[in-house]
Amino acid sequence: DVQVNCAILPPPLFSCAFMPAVTIKAEEGPTPGGRVVLTHPSGATVELTRFGAHIVSWRTPSASGAPRPVERLWMSSLSALDGSAPIRGGIPIAWPQFADAGPMPLHGFARERIWSVVPEQEEPQGGAVSVILRLAEDKATTTGSWRDPPAPAFPFKFALELKVSLQADELALALQVTHTGPSEVAPMPFTGCLHTYFRTADSTQVRISGCQGVPFVDKVDGYKKKVHEADLLAIEPAALESSGFVDRIYTPPPTSASSRVFEVHIGAGLDPAASSEKTGYAVTMSSTWPDFVIFNPWVDGKKGDKGPDFDDDGYRYMVCLEPTITSEAVQLAPGAQWKGTCSIRIQA
Repeated sequence: DVQVNCAILPPPLFSCAFMPAVTIKAEEGPTPGGRVVLTHPSGATVELTRFGAHIVSWRTPSASGAPRPVERLWMSSLSALDGSAPIRGGIPIAWPQFADAGPMPLHGFARERIWSVVPEQEEPQGGAVSVILRLAEDKATTTGSWRDPPAPAFPFKFALELKVSLQADELALALQVTHTGPSEVAPMPFTGCLHTYFRTADSTQVRISGCQGVPFVDKVDGYKKKVHEADLLAIEPAALESSGFVDRIYTPPPTSASSRVFEVHIGAGLDPAASSEKTGYAVTMSSTWPDFVIFNPWVDGKKGDKGPDFDDDGYRYMVCLEPTITSEAVQLAPGAQWKGTCSIRIQA
């Protein structure tokens, strides 16, 4: 393990004492590039793979005093972790394409490239511990050779940065995109999301507020345009309404507010052994994410060959609430930046 913070970290890795709360595990498991671990003084931890800048774990100390920490994100037991395929679960980054909304393979290339670790430029605020991971264009992204057979080329120069900040009861993410090409080139189009998989012991008890009155596209029910009428979204009724499972793209009307707040109530707990833990979340998304997605494949949506990397009973233990860009692509001018944030705060 190597303690790092104050230097860009393409391998080889080296040591620096400024931020001992960040650990690089260069040889951790089979995942290319190793892992990055954030440790807060409270005992909370976040673990990312450099492959995809993918958050694969968010743990907090048990409120009951149990020695085992509480895992708050769902990971599929069938997920590839060796770089042969995208990782299923946790918090993947979809970029520069959301889902199948474009010519690239599902969700684009960001989740299949190895990111570098870069330094914090200022001391963290409010007691948080933070790390920034960075991805830039290379021959694979500009030619499409990151996939075999080749994917469509993405002929743009860019800097993509993910800042992860951890406090005792909050995980905050900031995704920043910079078009680094010369001024005479075309704007860079992109869509994307932070595909957050919340963990639960029973998805039938999950309730999500913040959807009432918001129009959405029901991807399962023939892409029909609908309006969410109920004050809370419950997974099972929503799945039955949509003829199989829940995959909804919500597009709220434009607002002058800087953010949008949701409440996610997990209900039954995080697992049978952690039924006494806090299972509510306040999820705050910046308004730069024009859309949000709620996803749960229910019984059949990812069963068998439909989801070879998704546990057949996985729908019982997860729900996704995702800050998203998909209804209209961002067109980023050369030299311009776009930033989207999302924070998840634990509450009773």
